[in-house]
Amino acid sequence: MARTVSIVLTTYNGERFLPAQLASYLAQTRLPDELVVGDDGSSDNTLALLEDFARRAPFPVRITVNAVNLGPTRNFVEAVLRSTGDVIFLSDQDDIWHEGKIERMMQHMTDHPHCWLATHDAALVDGDGQPLGLTMGGQIDSVPGGIAARDLVAGCCMAIDARLARLYDPLPRLAQHDAWLAAAAERLGLRAYLPEALIDYRRHGGNVSASFMSDARPASRWARFRDRAGKAMATPVGVALSAAAASREDLVAALVHHTAVLTQVVAPDRLEAEISIQRAALEREKQRIAVHHGPRLARPAKLLAALLGGTYREKGGAMSLLRDLGGLLR
Repeated sequence: MARTVSIVLTTYNGERFLPAQLASYLAQTRLPDELVVGDDGSSDNTLALLEDFARRAPFPVRITVNAVNLGPTRNFVEAVLRSTGDVIFLSDQDDIWHEGKIERMMQHMTDHPHCWLATHDAALVDGDGQPLGLTMGGQIDSVPGGIAARDLVAGCCMAIDARLARLYDPLPRLAQHDAWLAAAAERLGLRAYLPEALIDYRRHGGNVSASFMSDARPASRWARFRDRAGKAMATPVGVALSAAAASREDLVAALVHHTAVLTQVVAPDRLEAEISIQRAALEREKQRIAVHHGPRLARPAKLLAALLGGTYREKGGAMSLLRDLGGLLR
């Protein structure tokens, strides 16, 4: 039996670019079985555009207007949980899908039966839709250490098996809906990458997300460092760690809660090992959190104890140590 497809679109004051995105759904060589929309309280013409599209579309369009502004992450997650398709395509409001996107991705997932989260490349265009001669995957691969098949985790480039999307229920505490789910899929061997640009990704100056991989200029090692450093410095270390620990704690709970579904394709011993790994990482995060709490004069001793106790021995430990040192000095 052919698998059904849901497009999950979130909108917020998107009238400028939304018509082109909606038109690209209709141009698909394989139409979706439904469009599920979460509008975050638009005050422009977005809802009128969506309602007009719903009257014309040859597939059901289900629009939900959030009672309060949820923000992009929660808006996406709640819309995903309302979808009914076997495969879920996430969509931003300001891109343009190439006509073969759904068909190519569905075939790719069929060719990789253990793939529950597939990603593809994206062509970068300016606000007027003019090509910039760059792609997200190309930007990532051009920087030493970058691997597009691993590092390209933009939701607009994803197709998700609905069974994997169950990890969103109950609603986890997370900062990024796409990176959180992609990390889980990567660790469990459920990801696959199609190195084809299947959407035009607009850079128009008002994008919600920003990253070196979607920069309008060719990527560089410095651009990637600046991107990562800027994000790391944007939030106090203790606050960022607490958020990361909460997200990981909910991931562990989701893996345990949905074990029966995941073991349809993941070996039980691999899933059990991954849960153990995530629990160990959670404990290290809690140890680091402790460094940033309590009397300031006692914190250096806590940092030393964490260092001697092996908190920073894992991959990326040196960077974690530097961040914690910087947090003590701020």
